Amino acid sequence: STQDITYVTKDMDFGLPSQTKKIMKVYITYTSGASNVPASAGVLFGVNGATPATEFSSGTFSTSQTNTLLTLVPTSTATGCKSFAIKISGATVDQKFQTNLGFRFQMREAMEIYK
Repeated sequence: STQDITYVTKDMDFGLPSQTKKIMKVYITYTSGASNVPASAGVLFGVNGATPATEFSSGTFSTSQTNTLLTLVPTSTATGCKSFAIKISGATVDQKFQTNLGFRFQMREAMEIYK
């Protein structure tokens, strides 16, 4: 059987709330017992406390796959953010569908210029 899902992460600051980050890639490992997986339009992100509403620039779930790694690349909106959140929704998935999230990001030190 299938079920509709909506999964929203908390607004993640990776333990460093004041540091500026550049989110380069988001990795989602997933398992599905059938071909029902979320559409790419159903995977959104938000930065700095905003509700996830921005689509990733690349990456889609593959159908009929088990134990699969999805690599999502965010748009430039994820450059220079303090926090990051993801939303997976609008999908009817197999009840065996499971996900694990992982992130690759760079930290940039904020520089102040004195005159």
